[in-house]
Amino acid sequence: MLEPDTIDVAIPVEAAVTALLRRDEERRRMAGRTVSWILSREADVERLFAAMDRLAIEAERRGLTDEILEAELAAYNTEKRDPLPRAQSEVPGCVAEGRDQELTRGA
Repeated sequence: MLEPDTIDVAIPVEAAVTALLRRDEERRRMAGRTVSWILSREADVERLFAAMDRLAIEAERRGLTDEILEAELAAYNTEKRDPLPRAQSEVPGCVAEGRDQELTRGA
């Protein structure tokens, strides 16, 4: 029995898979849901690419060039960034500075 909003379609599968699907209705439903999920995600990706293409066209229309984009990316990649956080005992002036040593000396 088909679930609401589903349509029976024929797709080629390996012979061994055919036998499994013919024997087990739940597997058929699961396979159908899996195919639907995969193809719906593909449609999402297609829409994303289409949106990106539209944005690129609009950006070019407004004057964005490859040279401007490369310069912006280079500036971003070379700007100074904060290093990853370190342990408090390694940060100069931190109230916890030196506590590690005190704890080990007191033990």
